[in-house]
Amino acid sequence: MIFHGTWQMVLDGTKTQTRRLVKEGERFVPGGCSFDDAVMRPGKGFADILKWEVGRTYAIQPGRGKKAVGCFLLVSLRREPLRSISFDDACAELGRSNRSFAWYGAKVRPKELFAKLWDSIYPKGARWIDNPDVWVKVIKRVQAP
Repeated sequence: MIFHGTWQMVLDGTKTQTRRLVKEGERFVPGGCSFDDAVMRPGKGFADILKWEVGRTYAIQPGRGKKAVGCFLLVSLRREPLRSISFDDACAELGRSNRSFAWYGAKVRPKELFAKLWDSIYPKGARWIDNPDVWVKVIKRVQAP
C-alpha cells in the first residue's frame, strides 16, 4: 500500500489507521468460513478479486512504483463517511497520540489537521467537504514474513 509522506510513521508504529476512498464496485464482505472481513472488487468475467483482507500482511511503499520499506498487518476494516472520523481516529491517522494534542489546547484539533491533509491528497469530488465513503483500515507494523 502506498503511503505518500506518511510511510515513516507507519514504520515507527505511530500511524495506526489509514483511510482510502471507496471505489465504484468495491464491496465489503463480512468474514466467512474461508476468510476474515474483506473488500472485493469486480474482476473480469464472473470472479471477484480480493482487494483487502483482515489478517493479511501488506507492503509499505513510500510512493507508486517504489520499493517496499516494511510490512503492516491489516487488523480491522470498516466503511464509513469520511467526516465521521473521531478525535482518537484522527490522532491515529496523523500518527500522534491524543495526549500530544492536549499540549496545544483548543487551538489545534486533529480532525481539522486530518481534513487539511486529506484535501492535499484527494481531488475535487472526494474532498473533506464532499464527505465521500472511505475504507477505514486499522493497521499494525510487523516484520516482513
